Amino acid sequence: MIYNARPVLLGLFLFLGLCLLPVFLHWGESYIGPEPVPPPADIAGTCVEPRPYMAANHMRLLLRWRETATRGTQRNRREYTATDGRVWPISLQNTCLACHADKERFCDVCHTEAAVTPDCWNCHFAPFSGSDAGSVSSDDSGGAAGRGGKS
Repeated sequence: MIYNARPVLLGLFLFLGLCLLPVFLHWGESYIGPEPVPPPADIAGTCVEPRPYMAANHMRLLLRWRETATRGTQRNRREYTATDGRVWPISLQNTCLACHADKERFCDVCHTEAAVTPDCWNCHFAPFSGSDAGSVSSDDSGGAAGRGGKS
C-alpha cells in the first residue's frame, strides 16, 4: 500500500484536473485563424492558383519558384503554368506583390499567428505599408536587397 495514498491521489487528480481544464472549457469549439486582407476587387480572382490551394500551399509554390529561378536546370524558363493553363512569370516582386502589396495586412497577419518567419525578405525588398511608406523596412535583413540588388 502506498504511504499517504489519499493525499497523493488527491494531489494527482487535482493536478490533472487543472492541466485538462482548458481542454474541457473549450471542448467542441473550433479555431478560426486570422483572415488576410484580400486584394482590391478590381484585381481579385486573378491569383496564380485558386484561393484554397494558395492558402495551403503558397510556401511550397514559392520555394519551387525560387528553385526554378535561381538553381533550377530550366534557368532560362522563368514561367509557371497554373492548373487552369494560364502562364505566369516566376517573380515574387512582379507577380505576387502586384496584388498583395501590403505585407503588414496580408502576409504578417497569418505568419505572426503561425509564429513563422519566411525568408522572402532576405533577398526581396519588403513592400511598404501605409504607415512606413517613407522609412526603410525593418524586415529587410540585409540580403541582396540590402546591397542594392532587387529580385
